[in-house]
Amino acid sequence: MAQEKLRSDLAILPIGTAIKLTGLSARQIRYYEANHLIKIARSDSQQRLFSLDDLQRLMQIKALMETEHNLEQVRQLLTRSRRAVDHSDSQLRHTLQDEILLASPFSRSQSNYSSTFKGQN
Repeated sequence: MAQEKLRSDLAILPIGTAIKLTGLSARQIRYYEANHLIKIARSDSQQRLFSLDDLQRLMQIKALMETEHNLEQVRQLLTRSRRAVDHSDSQLRHTLQDEILLASPFSRSQSNYSSTFKGQN
């Protein structure tokens, strides 16, 4: 799963491809970037480069703008959406850590450990 995320984060697509895939104009994309709805990576020559995650975010912005949300409402909705994802990722990590600890042979409580070796001294 980490490799899949890495690939979706990889900014390699030029703005022309982003325009074709999202249906947005270059002007709209630059406007969203200027208003901090999206942060777009730049190449060494300052060309905008888009990842699959960027394209997905642009599609979210486009859908919200088409449903007559203003810029500030879109910003708030995207922020809330991002927090929900971060929160669920955090919960998942904690659950996995707990499961790994429970499955580990080293997860015995101190009392179990002491009673196991009491008679061997």
